[in-house]
Amino acid sequence: MIITREQAQSYSGGGNSFFKLKDNETARVRFLYNKLEDIEYLAVHSLRENGRFATVDCSRLQTDPVDQCKWCAQGSQAVARVVIPIFNLQTNKIEYWVRSKTWIDGTFIPALEQVPVDKPISGQIFLVRRTKTGSLPTDVSYSVQPELGSQNDGQLKTAFGEIKDPYQCGAIQPNDYTFPVAQTQNQPQGNMAPNNFQSTRRTNDVF
Repeated sequence: MIITREQAQSYSGGGNSFFKLKDNETARVRFLYNKLEDIEYLAVHSLRENGRFATVDCSRLQTDPVDQCKWCAQGSQAVARVVIPIFNLQTNKIEYWVRSKTWIDGTFIPALEQVPVDKPISGQIFLVRRTKTGSLPTDVSYSVQPELGSQNDGQLKTAFGEIKDPYQCGAIQPNDYTFPVAQTQNQPQGNMAPNNFQSTRRTNDVF
């Protein structure tokens, strides 16, 4: 469900290509927005079951009955996410990057606000850097800044190809998503798992 930036405040606290960086790696990118208002916050559930991970759409606002969303009804708390469309100048293709509301508001938007209001955000090249900050896999940070000496060339987001929405690109699964049952040793090899599904549990809101 698409929610406003203000509504996102109440949520506490991912063949299409997805943006990835290795530790201490930097990428030159364009963020495929014309203006800040193009950024869409989404209410989702971050779920993990049997080694599988999924980001699933939440079908209710917090003012709606809890049983309007099966994941909320199971006790999973919704979080706010943004799926950023990126034109990666290293790979020369559109990629997608799922980020938390905290990072968007604290790091991403301040960087985009450096673009003049009369210029499209997609006309500016940015540098994104991943830095390792600790020993755990989640101990990383991402910085964003306009590339020094790079002038905004005025190119609109549509100049770089088709931008899929978060559901079309596969970053967000529909609310009726179900995890397939993990295959066991008792199941014959080569046969598909039966059409049964099991419940999920909430994971922590990271990044």
